[in-house]
This record gives sequence, C-alpha cells and structure tokens, in this order.
Amino acid sequence: MGRRIFVLFLGIILAVFLLEAGLSLTGLIFHDKSNIGNKFIGNIHGKPYVVLCLGNSYTQGGGAPPEMSYPAQLQRIFDQRVKGANVAVINEGVGAQNTAELLSELKFNIRRYRPDLIVLQTGQPNDWNYLKYTVHLRKKESRLSFDKTIRYYFQEFLYKKHIYKLWAMFRYSKLQRLKLSASSGYQNTEKYHKAVEVIKSVVELKASFTANQSEIEEARKLFMSYVRTDPGQPRNYVEIGLIFYMRSEYEESFKYFMKAYDAALACDSREWIITTLKYIRHLRRYLKDVHNNEMSKKLDDFIDQWHLNHHGHVFNLFLLNDFEVSQWVESDVKEAVGIIRQQRVQLIMQNYPVCLPVNSTLLKIAESLKVAFVDNYSVFQKKIAQGTPKEQLFVPDAHCNANGYGVMAENVFDKIMVEGFLKAAEKQ
Repeated sequence: MGRRIFVLFLGIILAVFLLEAGLSLTGLIFHDKSNIGNKFIGNIHGKPYVVLCLGNSYTQGGGAPPEMSYPAQLQRIFDQRVKGANVAVINEGVGAQNTAELLSELKFNIRRYRPDLIVLQTGQPNDWNYLKYTVHLRKKESRLSFDKTIRYYFQEFLYKKHIYKLWAMFRYSKLQRLKLSASSGYQNTEKYHKAVEVIKSVVELKASFTANQSEIEEARKLFMSYVRTDPGQPRNYVEIGLIFYMRSEYEESFKYFMKAYDAALACDSREWIITTLKYIRHLRRYLKDVHNNEMSKKLDDFIDQWHLNHHGHVFNLFLLNDFEVSQWVESDVKEAVGIIRQQRVQLIMQNYPVCLPVNSTLLKIAESLKVAFVDNYSVFQKKIAQGTPKEQLFVPDAHCNANGYGVMAENVFDKIMVEGFLKAAEKQ
C-alpha cells in the first residue's frame, strides 16, 4: 500500500513537471511566432541601423492590427522618406509588462538584437502588475519584515509557474460562472450588459459624451433601480459612480464609490474591495491633473487613512500607493538607462499618449539623465484641443488605434531625425 502511494506521488510530481515544461515551451514558441514580421523588416543589405522598441501594450500595438503598431508604422516611414534607408525597426513590446520584467530581459534583448537605438516606453503596468516588485524592495530595503518576505516571495514564486496561472485562470472562470448562476436575474439580461458597455466605452477616454446622452441617462436610471432592488451588489454603485465621474460631478462619484466599497466590505468581496479602491485612486489622480485640490485632498485623506488602518494587511500587496509606484518606476528606469548607456546604445524615452501619473515620472527621469524624450501626451492633447475627436486616436479601452499609433510613429521619427542619430551612425 505504501509503495503504491509513493509511486502515485512520484507520478503526480512527474506529470506536474512535464506540464510546466510543456507550457513554458509553448509560451516560448508562441512569443517568437507572435513577433515574426516585426523583426528586421527593413531593406537589409549588410548590417542595418537597428531600432529596438521596448515597452508594453502601447508598443506591442494593443487596439490595432500588428501591422499598424507604432514600430511597424515607423518602419514604413523610414522606408518611404529616408532615401536608401537601411533601417530595421524591431517591435519587442510585451503586453502588461512592467518595468521590472522589462529590466530583467534588457541585457538579453541587447545581446539578441544588437540595437543602435532603443526607444523605451514603460511604467504604465506598474500601477497594477506587481510581479517582481520584490526585486525593487530588495534594492531599497536591506532587510524586509518577515510577513512581507513571506507574502511577496510566495506570491512571486506561484506567479512564475505556468501551472498556477492556468489553475488561477480556471478557478476565476469557474467562480465567475458560479457568481453568474447565483446572481440576480437582471445581471443576465441584455439591457444590463448593454448599459455596462455604454459606460465602459465612454469612461475609458473621459469622453465628453460622444456616446448618446439618452443612453447614458438610461444606464443611470437602470443602475439606480438595481441599487434599490439589490443594495448589496457593489458593481451597481460603481457603475453609477462612473456616470457621475463622466459628468464631472466628483462629489457624487466619490459618494457612490464609497457606497460600493461599503457594500464590498459587507459581503466580504476581496475582488470588489480592491476594484473600488482602485477607482477611488483613479479619481484622485484625475482630480490632481485638473487641479481640483479640495476634492483631491478629501480623497488623499481617505486613502492615507485606509493604508494606516490596514498597515500590513494582505490588500496592501495589491494596492501600492502612487508614491511607491513612482519610486519603483524611477529606480528601474534609471537602472535601464545605465545599462543601455553602458552598452553604448543610443536611447529615446517616451511617455504615454493618455493621462497617466507615470508620464511626469518619465519626464523627470529623462530631464535628470539628459535623455532624448518624446512627449506623446502633449502632442495628443494638442491635437484634441485643436478639434481632433478622441475616437480618431483611441479605441474605447484607451489604447491607440491605427491613427494614434501613426502619430506616435511620427513623433519618434521626428525625434530621431532632430537628434541626428542616423547621421551619427553613418559617420561611425
């Protein structure tokens, strides 16, 4: 009997090992295949001038076909405008990649592609993707507290395992199905899902009601009725809060986000506690950008008090504050700049075309280290101020569309020409 259990145990271990190896190999093959067509696509005769574009989904081209990403459009600009251009633009953008992940792959990518110029756009995913945050903590703190060490390292160990990700995805999918089957009937209706989509499509861009005004008002009334019939459901309050946010009624928006937070606490929903806190943080960031100091101070006080009351709580693992994220981004990006310069590779940094806290951090780094910088955000804001509809530049989830990536490609091309990087390469 004992021998059978031992053999069974070994069989399970072997099966897990083989499954992990298979998933890793599949991921590697898929990653390589997904980049075919984005690498060395210029007129290559001898060694080309290699431009390596590093970043996350805004580099990869999320929101547009692969051939319309900004690196692909940058390649076409070189081919069409620079006579006899022997330039190869490589797209090594990875969706959701944070600065720590980019940094860990940086030396490998430099050895792999031997670039003459790197165009770097990173930092946006750090606001929610905390993978490898422990690497930053180790550099910052010589010694972590025991509870931090256990929580951060255990989560990181699991997150690196493909089997765990697969299990987590399956578990999440199953929980969603269970929630749906147990939820009130209204959440399964077409009008419910339509109202959610109407709100989502507008709020991502903070659009000035390009969506049908009557649809927005209809959605508001719908969720108000749901609040009365199902007061314990956090999502209903969140949707109403988002509507008030779009209408610039920030006091009401905050009030309904707080109602969502209270409802999430009452039903002990970790998912919705985190979600509502992130919406409150997003509202605070936006209010700071539009200089609504009184309201942003109120939100600052709430968030600071929350962190004080929940010091050491597991939710803090998912809720780094803006200062912590900024410190993390600054540390990683400065290290990346040092590595790139050490390898004698030219560098351009750029920020994001949408309003993000990390934009100011990236500009500060570029100025302090004297790095050539593309201010995409200012260019896009100027176009919108001059009358270009946001829908001509962005898709609903705030990524660029083909036109938006075209603007980014133009911005990078102009900076390359102004800095004289190509001429410097020709002299060498």
